[in-house]
Amino acid sequence: MVAIRAALSGTPPTQQIRDFQARAVQAVEAGLAGVREGLLTDLRQDIMRAFPGSRRMPTTVTATLYPAREDGRPPVVWVHPRKGSNAGAILGAHRGTDVVPTQAGTALAIPTKHVPRAARGGRRMTPDEVSKHFGERLDVMPNKSGGKAWGFLVLRRQTIGRSGRVRRATEGRARQGRVAKPIVMFVLVPAVTLPQRLRPEETVRKWADLAPRQIEQAARRLGVG
Repeated sequence: MVAIRAALSGTPPTQQIRDFQARAVQAVEAGLAGVREGLLTDLRQDIMRAFPGSRRMPTTVTATLYPAREDGRPPVVWVHPRKGSNAGAILGAHRGTDVVPTQAGTALAIPTKHVPRAARGGRRMTPDEVSKHFGERLDVMPNKSGGKAWGFLVLRRQTIGRSGRVRRATEGRARQGRVAKPIVMFVLVPAVTLPQRLRPEETVRKWADLAPRQIEQAARRLGVG
């Protein structure tokens, strides 16, 4: 609780109230600055545990403290993806949800281990990127063995090199017995259910509950109350 103490001084009461209000707002902003740092640290640690193979993913989330405004609006902490990042869609999908194609009658293309990783970001290439990378259009192969897959996207003019990676089917490789053959690059499915890796609501609720304590500590440091 923040209390006003009246004392004899040369400052008019109205000015004392304005000064107190300014210090109180500073205390709230300082407390929320602590909330911002703690919340952002915890969220990034949660993301790091959910995506242990990605160093970049935790840093795509940030938080901004907006100070109080002259029109009376209070200070606000806003957690959001960095500008230009698609982290919002990726992290949102891993809160436990069904992912379906954006257009009816289409399928999701799930990359296999044969799909190379893009030069930037470490993600697997898209079907268009794979076609450009190998200089070959992907063919659709229907799934005749049953199961959830609708079919597959395959390369037909490539082979598997000694490293296990997809390589061009050159004459030299053909002489070594590595001839061109259909290689499944993507599995076509109607939808996927992603596991719930993240529970950001729990972390946000934790720091929302800690906010009053952070503000009270800041008020004591600033001599308010």
